[in-house]
Parts: sequence; structure tokens; C-alpha cells
Amino acid sequence: MSKVESNSRPAQQIEGSSGVLPIPLEVNFTTNNLVRAVVDEVSSRSPDWKKLSPRITNAQGRLANPESIVGTIAEVHLQETLTELAKRYQGRVITNPIKDGTESEKFTFRRDTRNRFYACDKETGNSTAEYDMITEIDGLPTVWEIKLNPQRSGGEKQNRLRGLLRSNNINQRFHPLRDYYGNNEFAYIIIAAQEAINPSSGLYQDFIKKGGIVIPFPLSTLEFKVRVLEARLRK
Repeated sequence: MSKVESNSRPAQQIEGSSGVLPIPLEVNFTTNNLVRAVVDEVSSRSPDWKKLSPRITNAQGRLANPESIVGTIAEVHLQETLTELAKRYQGRVITNPIKDGTESEKFTFRRDTRNRFYACDKETGNSTAEYDMITEIDGLPTVWEIKLNPQRSGGEKQNRLRGLLRSNNINQRFHPLRDYYGNNEFAYIIIAAQEAINPSSGLYQDFIKKGGIVIPFPLSTLEFKVRVLEARLRK
């Protein structure tokens, strides 16, 4: 599989599960040359364990849970990689362009004490979408999502990547951003566990055809988890 699998044709529908009518997609996925260059960099960048070690050893409370800390450290790795690239491409790559407390017509954007960034509905006050990272690359709003745990735990395990590819979830995630930016043009990059990516899946193929980008994390989930827990035990 190539590092970047994308097609910038406008998005219309992403198929749901068998027997379920597809839900129209409300955003158009596109890309540009610099987005593709940044994606290539991110897809090949191994974690800098020296930088990540303090975040691992200082995790407390719920974040000290093995499953939680692995996901959190993966997000930190993504954030630090994009921050470094923003310094290289000064003015062309902007990280966190929407600041804490920013309001659009229908939503307020917040960043909590755990550095989670999310959108709240002004009418209900409820959080409607959470974002691992938002950037603007040569002016194009670009949303990044990273998921390393291939499956949700529970009664019936569900592939987490499949959930991210479903149009109803995508529409919910991008609704606040459409309200803020006033347009439907975005790049969307999902970084997924290697073992969760199934190129033969109809859902995956539709997502790629509609311009979405899926890249594998450079390490297997098991290898990354072992490295994180080893650092944690050295505390």
C-alpha cells in the first residue's frame, strides 16, 4: 500500500453496512501538493522516544491506564510531528488555527485541561465533535485523526477505523468546522493501526475514492504499546 492513497474528487456518499442506504456526505475532501508532502512526512516519522518519555512517565490518573496512555502518546507524537513541520514550512503549515473559546454561529470550540480540542453546540452545551489535530496547509483546512487500538472493547468488538469512515460520523465531525470556515472543502487524514486497514473493504475504498486519506502508523500497535509501557515501567 502506498503511503498516501487519495483522490481529490468531490465526496458524495460513503457506503454503510450491508442493507443500509448510504448517507450523503456533506463535505468535499480535497488535497494539495503540500498536504501530500506533509502526509508523506507524517507516515514515515517514527516516534521520538526522548521527547515522548516525559509525557509517558508523568501520566497520572486515568491517563496512566495502559490503553489510555497508548492512545494519548500517539496523539502527542502526531501533534509534535506537525508542530515541527509547521516550523519548517513557516506560514504555509499552521497548527491549531482555531483557538480555545472561538465561536462560530452555532458552535464554541474548547480546549480542556487534558489538551483535548472539541466543539460544543451553543444551544445544548453538549460536545458534538473532538479533534486530534487541525491544521491549515497552504490555506486548506486539514483534519487529522489517529486511532491505534484496532477495535473497541465490549460485547461485540467493532473495527474503530470502520467507524471513522462512516458518513454519519464524518458529517458530525465536520459540521462545526463547516460552520466555522463557511465552506465544505477539507483534507481529512486518518492514521490507523496497520492491522486495522483493509484495502479490500468497500467502506475503505469509497472513502479513498471520495478524496479521504488513510495512512498506516509506522509501528505496529503491539510494538508501539510495548515501547510505551516499557517507558512507563522505567518511571
